[in-house]
Amino acid sequence: LFFIIPLLSLLYLSFVLFISFFFFLMIRRPPRSTLSSSSAASDVYKRQQRRVREHQASGMADSDDEEMAALRASKRYNPQIKAVPAPMPVVTKPVSPVADPLPQSEHEDQQQQHEPEIDLAEHNLPLSFGKVVKVAAKRPVAETHAAFERQGSKTTSQAAPALTANEMMMREMMGGETGEQEGDDEPAGEAEGMDGLPISHEIHLKGHQRAVTSVSLDPKGSRLLTGGADNKVYMWDFAGMTSSLRAFRNFEPQEGYPVSCVRWSNSGDRFAVSTGDPRMKIFTRDGHALATFSKGDMYLYDPNRTKGHTHGVCGFQWHPHEKGVLASCSKDCTVRVFDVDREKKWGSASGGMGTGDRITGAGMGIIHRDIAVLKNKQGKKTQVTAMGYSPDGGHLAATGIDGSLQIYRTSGSFNRPELVCWNAHQPGTETSSVKYSMDGDTIVTRGGDDTLKVWDVRKLTKPLKVFEGLTSFYETTDTSFSPDQDVIVTGTSARKGANGQLIFIDRSSLTIKHSLDMVTNGSVVATLWNPI
Repeated sequence: LFFIIPLLSLLYLSFVLFISFFFFLMIRRPPRSTLSSSSAASDVYKRQQRRVREHQASGMADSDDEEMAALRASKRYNPQIKAVPAPMPVVTKPVSPVADPLPQSEHEDQQQQHEPEIDLAEHNLPLSFGKVVKVAAKRPVAETHAAFERQGSKTTSQAAPALTANEMMMREMMGGETGEQEGDDEPAGEAEGMDGLPISHEIHLKGHQRAVTSVSLDPKGSRLLTGGADNKVYMWDFAGMTSSLRAFRNFEPQEGYPVSCVRWSNSGDRFAVSTGDPRMKIFTRDGHALATFSKGDMYLYDPNRTKGHTHGVCGFQWHPHEKGVLASCSKDCTVRVFDVDREKKWGSASGGMGTGDRITGAGMGIIHRDIAVLKNKQGKKTQVTAMGYSPDGGHLAATGIDGSLQIYRTSGSFNRPELVCWNAHQPGTETSSVKYSMDGDTIVTRGGDDTLKVWDVRKLTKPLKVFEGLTSFYETTDTSFSPDQDVIVTGTSARKGANGQLIFIDRSSLTIKHSLDMVTNGSVVATLWNPI
């Protein structure tokens, strides 16, 4: 036992060492893929080293040009593919006999001078570098110009001016010159009657489902606003308008209320909208809501104690010179003046004080500055139907449901009017428009009693002229002056089986200069003559 036990232990230890060494060798042996990749890498390395030695032995330079020259000179340069230039189109030309032989150089010069040019477009070759833009076929200018021509109007046989469709639409919509469109063979009397009137062409801007009650053009003449009895405001951009003549935006300023007036500010960066609701709204140039006026307390008998309208707003107008100031009239018997750019207290011209709360998200405050309460001849309050500023902003004219025309001085007290005409129009009818001329001496009122009256501001006892029989079914039937102040424009409503008309009145002679029939069974409500 003394010899057997150590012998068995030695055998066991040898077996364990053999097994351990075997597993150690198996673990250290790399896989076949590793061996193959290592051999491949070794072959690549050997080939690179061999190329380097050949390069050094040949003595090639570092420069690409010298290296290529040496490569072409060596026996190893044997290209398999050679570039073959594409065949150029063959141009045949007649050979004319030459009387006197010319030297070879002169023959070459003559061939270069008389060699015909190759039409690259015919062989589908590029004419220029850069991105190729396909140019669509343009509509002939004469065809586009004739598309907006009114039926019955005469045009010259000469070609139309080279204007784009948008420019022509803007020109005709804004009251462009029409002297170039009138024919030379037109009778003298008709030519004189059409002189200066933008009636030769027209376009139809379709969008509203009911009557258009107000229109306004921004100071630059690029964007048009229209408000309608369908409770919507449409925004038209002439610069970006296509042949579809569609508005780029429309919205409903106050749900359930028709639009009574829409006006751009003097700077054109915003516009205001009034509806049958007491609260007017201000929007950005792109039609996004900016601010909302506050509503007054309708249970207060004295309107001076509340800072907002309590009934629907009939109309408003921005101050001609003060930025952010506008005046509005309402059926609550008041004309109120607001300042939409102030945030602090201030003292009014009539001695009152006003405060304004900051509108959340608008970045401005609305201040109630002044108020004028219209009263009839008996001293009772009367509803206001229309108002308008004088050109200098020093006076404000307003009309009442009692038929009166009252003029207030804006720099003085608003407690009582400076001038009054009690019987300007028939009592109980709504005077829809009051407009000053640019010289401030003439006022034109459009009455609901189917009349238009011209007044001398210095003498309101009697109108200068009364035009009767001008039907008006709408509370917003408008009137305006031409840019040169020589023509007064208004519209008439269509009776059953008749058409509405556009009436042009000569201011100097106070006679109807021209009347133009509009669409069948359509009334003329809002008018605008672009001053640009």
